[in-house]
Amino acid sequence: MQIRTVCNICGNTRFRRVFRLDGFDVVCCRSCNTYFRNVVFDKAESKELYGKDYFCDLQKDYFFSGKELREKACAGKIAVLDSLRPAKGKLLDIGCGTGYFLDAAQRSGWDIEGVEISQFAADYARTRLNAPVQAADFLDSIVEPESFDVITMWDMIDHSEYPADVLKKACRALKPGGLVAMDTFMIDGLLFKFAEYAYRGSLGIIRYPVRKAYPVHHSHYFSTRTFAALLERNGCDIILRRGTQLEAEVVSLDFWGKKAVSLVNWMTNFCGKKMEMMLVGRKRG
Repeated sequence: MQIRTVCNICGNTRFRRVFRLDGFDVVCCRSCNTYFRNVVFDKAESKELYGKDYFCDLQKDYFFSGKELREKACAGKIAVLDSLRPAKGKLLDIGCGTGYFLDAAQRSGWDIEGVEISQFAADYARTRLNAPVQAADFLDSIVEPESFDVITMWDMIDHSEYPADVLKKACRALKPGGLVAMDTFMIDGLLFKFAEYAYRGSLGIIRYPVRKAYPVHHSHYFSTRTFAALLERNGCDIILRRGTQLEAEVVSLDFWGKKAVSLVNWMTNFCGKKMEMMLVGRKRG
């Protein structure tokens, strides 16, 4: 682990602290306004971070419970891609986890491949789907230039220590006019705002909501503006933006935590500050 000295998004070296948490700070780049963790995990630490316990304990509700909800969410994403590229073709899912989305894509007729940093999850997805899934950090993976029609990164880009580098490599792997689709949490969403108000209103004493909103597994935290800028900075024109909600049933929180997420989901129907955003971009050139 080392201290981050350069913003991976814009190259700036001046940051301001936003939150002080357990073992790390959340800082904001003074140039591009992206939030990120002020420490960087090396490759060995990242692989340890996403070991079997991450999938089977910490995030078990997301990966192994609520199967019908996960399948419904994946079907919705497939419907978006099918509408934008009816001819289908080769699809690469970066950070494919245990393979829910790859399964849905394969059943829809896409020629699938996956990359997953966790050896446990990659083995699980490979066995389950009988499909090529590399167990590697995407930046170390073997991907041929201009070989994919679509590249997806669902709930992945915020986990990458170097998201701009990931997008640059992804764009090189896309065929001309290919699509990149990704989603992540929005720090200008209502749940994140509540966490921030609790932290600031208590002068940093009430940290529990911020700890949940800014977990150590996430290296970067985007707003609707900085998320769009990330895609546009790295070779793509945005062709779709869609705010989405986080299903409470698949969040690894206790009973009251799930109730809080459900309440915030209901409130966002009135204010429009969705917790997540999906972007689809088309490769330039």
